[in-house]
Amino acid sequence: MSALLGRGVPECALPVLAGALILLGGASPASAAVRVDKIVAKPVTPASSCSTNSTPTVSPQSGAYTDFCLALALNGGGDPELGGIPGLGDDAREMRISLAPGQIGSPRASATCAPAKFRSSGGCPNSAQVGSVSAAVEGLVPLTESLLKGKVFNLDPAGTEAARLGLQIEVVLPGLPGVPAIKLESAIRLRADDGGLDATVFDTPRDFLGIPIEVRRLGLRLWGSKSAHPTMREGFTSNPTDCSKPAVSRVEIVSYRGDVTSASDGYTPTDCGTLPYAQTSTVIGNGQADAPTPMTAEVRVPAPSEPRVFAHVKKAKLVLPVGYELSPTAASDGQLAGCTDAQFDRFGTGPARCPEGSRIGEVEFDSPVLLKGAIKGPIFMGDPIPGKPLRFFATAALGPEDDAVRVKIEAVATVDPATGQLTTELTGLPPVPFTLFRFSFRGGPNAIVASPRSCGTYTEQTTATPFSGQAPTSTSSQIVVDQNCEDPNRFAPSLGASTDPPQAGADTSIITTLERPDGHARISSAIVRLPPGLLGRLGAAAQCPLAQAATGDCPAETKVGSVVATAGPGPAPLRLGGEVFLTQGQGGDPAGLTITALARFGPLDLGKVVVPGRLQVRDADKGLNLVVENVPQRQQGISTAIRALEVRLDKPGFALNATNCAPQQITATLGSDLGGTAEVAAPYQAVGCENLPYAPKLSAVISGGAREAAENGHPGLTTTLTQGPGEANTKRVELVLPAGISIDSTRIDRACPLATFEAGGCEARSILGRASATTPLLLEPLSGPVTMVSVPGVPLPELRIQLNGVLPITLAGRITFGSDQRLITTVEPVPDVPLSRFDLSFNGGADSVLQAGRNLCAESSVAFDGTFLSQAGPSYKAKTEAVIPGCGPAATLRVSSLRRGRPSMDLRVVGARNRLRTVQLVVPRGMEFQRAAVVKKRLRVSASGLKKGARARITVTGQSIRVSVPSGQSAKVLRVRLRAGGVRVSPRLRRSGARLSFRLNASQVGTANTRSTLRVRPGAR
Repeated sequence: MSALLGRGVPECALPVLAGALILLGGASPASAAVRVDKIVAKPVTPASSCSTNSTPTVSPQSGAYTDFCLALALNGGGDPELGGIPGLGDDAREMRISLAPGQIGSPRASATCAPAKFRSSGGCPNSAQVGSVSAAVEGLVPLTESLLKGKVFNLDPAGTEAARLGLQIEVVLPGLPGVPAIKLESAIRLRADDGGLDATVFDTPRDFLGIPIEVRRLGLRLWGSKSAHPTMREGFTSNPTDCSKPAVSRVEIVSYRGDVTSASDGYTPTDCGTLPYAQTSTVIGNGQADAPTPMTAEVRVPAPSEPRVFAHVKKAKLVLPVGYELSPTAASDGQLAGCTDAQFDRFGTGPARCPEGSRIGEVEFDSPVLLKGAIKGPIFMGDPIPGKPLRFFATAALGPEDDAVRVKIEAVATVDPATGQLTTELTGLPPVPFTLFRFSFRGGPNAIVASPRSCGTYTEQTTATPFSGQAPTSTSSQIVVDQNCEDPNRFAPSLGASTDPPQAGADTSIITTLERPDGHARISSAIVRLPPGLLGRLGAAAQCPLAQAATGDCPAETKVGSVVATAGPGPAPLRLGGEVFLTQGQGGDPAGLTITALARFGPLDLGKVVVPGRLQVRDADKGLNLVVENVPQRQQGISTAIRALEVRLDKPGFALNATNCAPQQITATLGSDLGGTAEVAAPYQAVGCENLPYAPKLSAVISGGAREAAENGHPGLTTTLTQGPGEANTKRVELVLPAGISIDSTRIDRACPLATFEAGGCEARSILGRASATTPLLLEPLSGPVTMVSVPGVPLPELRIQLNGVLPITLAGRITFGSDQRLITTVEPVPDVPLSRFDLSFNGGADSVLQAGRNLCAESSVAFDGTFLSQAGPSYKAKTEAVIPGCGPAATLRVSSLRRGRPSMDLRVVGARNRLRTVQLVVPRGMEFQRAAVVKKRLRVSASGLKKGARARITVTGQSIRVSVPSGQSAKVLRVRLRAGGVRVSPRLRRSGARLSFRLNASQVGTANTRSTLRVRPGAR
């Protein structure tokens, strides 16, 4: 500054100045600090003085273009005993002026002057003047206070400055013509926290041309209206537009010694209710329907004009039309990150350190306080905080990145949970006038906003609230969507399906994919029908309780698969991964499936998207339907509209293929959110059916004992069909009953009419028995009644076999007579369901419709013939002899030489129905077997039906003899012959003429032990 101040001083003046310096020298510096004795910081009328020596006339009207006066009375602390001689105390070196928020000046009000020109001897033109300055200085003339005056010029700002002022103070010294002016420059910057203006004056001189000086008073007047200062193009300074609080300006003085002192002054603006206020708004998209779109929202306020500026905007709210919404594609492939409050550093002066992935657009801000025009900067996605889940951070910078002047704004957005309508509200705007505020969201595949699905004209609404306390004002503009104008009701989804592996009957994974083209109506419901035989083992996983399934909190042991969903318009939809859980059934369903996916919109955790589904069993073919009645379209208001959904049911042991290799289809009925429906299908075919084994086993038991097995009796009957794991499933069963069993025609009238059966109203007497089925699909068997039903047009009644449980099945049995008049029961169709065991039981006795045509116990063969057709194609024939518990064996006993006391015996036992395991003969009292060794020498045993080389075992006790076949074998006939001498007979028994009673105990295969009495007349041979 000394070089600047020293220009142009004539050499003849130097002795004079040196003499003045000698006169003022010689005193010791005092220790007192510089201070501000008085401050004025108020708007004043053009005619009012700007000095601390007088009371200025304040002009406090809000928003008015009026002069602003900043006047200071300074005391540098010179020794009062020496009259406060300059140089003997401390002096102000730097002045930091912080104007009240909203107390602004427009550097566009006048021409500007280059700083170099200002510093030159020629100086700036009057057209660049925007104010005046005065200074009361001691020391220039000994013992005299000099009042210096000057001008304030509008300079070109540099770097990060919003504006720059030049203070030119003219110095007039008696006898010294051509003394240079004192020139100071003040950089004007925007404050980041409240948008106020800061001015800093550096290097205030404490000497002039080597002469110690001290500034006692300073008056800085910034011009207001053009009418009072016609050299300006427009008004320069204006008052705040907020009347709710004082407008306080502050001055901070930094002395040469480094001490800091401050003072402030202010006033309260008035008359806010009459401030002019207006704005316009415009929102622009790219015109395409149902696509990621760039989105620009503009708010414009008319340029300030005298006599008053427009009220400053305190907050603004932009409501986009329904149809414009946040696009999930913004977060595709991790493209969207979040910025923390610490990274944004809203009230800091440094640059935002947000990650690049959080950048979603650009903000532009233009204000009269900025000489260089609009400033721009990025918009970032903010991390959510409680109460503000969706935030945008915007920062516009003036100057180099590391040293820029910045405006930082936080916008809070809300999303309507039902419609997705986006509302963005900017609060905490600085009290700075703006003519343009532009908020632009990026475009491209990962645009943050998606356009409506239909072409048309949409209306946005912008509401602005001024600082003045006046009512908010609303404006609107129209957005035209006129490109890609397809019918939004289009709905042509597709279905893909496969199994891995496709081997028939094998454990497999089921993969299904639902997909809709971009731009089509959205999938809102689905009924997916798996073909018969493509099933799931409901016992392979635990079932998630419905309450937990509703919140997506199912335990791991209920997981049966995974899911990948894509959502959002355009070429880069968002992919979401999820899981599939087996749940409890509802409304009679055997189970359900719930799909959950964790949805994130960049930093915003939307929670779990839960898609509940029901598993239903079709009555016709016992195939499974997956029913999803309500596919969620939004999560916390943000669209989750499904573009594609791939579901993999891949838990080991859960799904298994059909055992029918005929071409089939997986079909689906899909509903759209606009009310449309579509039928879709995908081929399905199991392979390798020819490799499936098929050998069902048949057994039969006739109950009721000998009484009901007798001719005209009414026996009960149970047939059992079993299959091993890995076999083909059965498609048809044909069972031919033995010739000795038929239907009692007198009991056919018990049949229930078909319509009554279907209505569930049959009487108990129509129920002939029960059936049960065990399937590896379920943990519990299925069981239910067997009902005799009369079908119109069918001569004989039919059977309806109900297997109730979590997988209910109803089978139909047709009754006919074969060519040999044997009764045939045919059950067809049997669903393609694995049945490891199937029991069909008919009641006996009074509840039976079966009737024995002859004594079944006396029949040498009561055989059932079965013909079975597999789902895989091959058939199998089986034949089994019925077990008739209670039918004892046929036996004859001959006794010779009884009266002689040395009888011989011949016992022949025939297992007419059930093969023999043991036979025991107990002799009457008065008879006793000899010792075992004696008996065995006289005993001969024969057994037909044993394996070659196998021999029966004989056990002899006092009154009994027991014959047992080897373990695991059975005999058709057992014959026991005992020669004379093996039995002792009492004299009394020899003389008796009464019949003798021998007891026969027999153990037979498949039935309980039988006991009978053989009566033999004495003397018989």
